[in-house]
Amino acid sequence: MRSTTELVTVYLGEKEREFTVEVEAWYDGGDYYTPPDSGMEIVSDVYDENNNNANELVERYERMFKVDFETLAFDSFESLF
Repeated sequence: MRSTTELVTVYLGEKEREFTVEVEAWYDGGDYYTPPDSGMEIVSDVYDENNNNANELVERYERMFKVDFETLAFDSFESLF
């Protein structure tokens, strides 16, 4: 299995506040008995531009504005490559 972890930046809100989070992507080519598998996941807490933990703030923002932070983080990860 191959994997890579990158620190990505996600911008939220009208003032585009900056949040950072680590995203890990993995790929397993499989074998004769096992199909290939791949995926991504957030593997760290969310931090704001002042390096403060912002997990609760981002969760509230997601609920209020129906935004999926995880999808935004995955999109940011994919744009690195």
